[in-house]
Amino acid sequence: METRDWLHTIEPRTVRAVMKRVVEDITAVDSQVGALYEEEGQQAERSSDSSRRTHRYHDEMRAIVI
Repeated sequence: METRDWLHTIEPRTVRAVMKRVVEDITAVDSQVGALYEEEGQQAERSSDSSRRTHRYHDEMRAIVI
């Protein structure tokens, strides 16, 4: 079996359908998780810094995907 020469391989010019689906799935999960955090945040204030960091991370990831 021969391995691919990654130094001289042409970069892909289009996004494969499977990668589009992966990004769509991640975006859907991210919005569902974001909705859970929003619902949770309305009921009670966050009690730790780690929850703020997690929420900020999801906001940043959402901005990158969009």
